[in-house]
Amino acid sequence: LAQRAVYNHMFTSPEQAQGWIAEYNRLIAEAKAVFPMDSHIQALRELKYLNSANQAADAVATAARKLAQMMTTIQNRAEAG
Repeated sequence: LAQRAVYNHMFTSPEQAQGWIAEYNRLIAEAKAVFPMDSHIQALRELKYLNSANQAADAVATAARKLAQMMTTIQNRAEAG
């Protein structure tokens, strides 16, 4: 998701940006359901579209990278024991 938003942000339509926001919001809802005790995951907030496709793409890219880093950290902790 982050890569799609980064690579396509210059050519993003409002509809595409809204779709990325919806996808990110679905991902964080799923992460919150799977990891209800993780305070970092629970602190994530949904993104909203604010009338600029490029800004929305940038926000999705940043937020999706942060979510990916959190998920990697959780996975590494689980594998470590």
